[in-house]
Amino acid sequence: MIFDFDGFGFKFGMYATAVSQKSAGVSLADLFKQMTVDSDYQMALIHYFYGAAVSYNESKGIKEKPTLDKVGDLIEKIGLEEALRVFNESIQMPKNSEAPKETGQM
Repeated sequence: MIFDFDGFGFKFGMYATAVSQKSAGVSLADLFKQMTVDSDYQMALIHYFYGAAVSYNESKGIKEKPTLDKVGDLIEKIGLEEALRVFNESIQMPKNSEAPKETGQM
């Protein structure tokens, strides 16, 4: 899922998740848990968006590597309300997707 803004953007998906987890040093589930703790929610949100910013830049061929500080600035630029809208959309299942089918094979 891609969100384009004026001169930057966020691309959420498996790669973004992997980057976020590596950056934060915790699983995505733990990162979401941190978002519910008042003292940790801002940094957890920045880590979540950081992965999406890295993924966006790589997918668009943008050579600049975002930093956590820069991502914090980008979130401020779009505003917390818009960031929360993007966050909420990023964690929803695609509308036309089916749940994975169990095959009994690994």
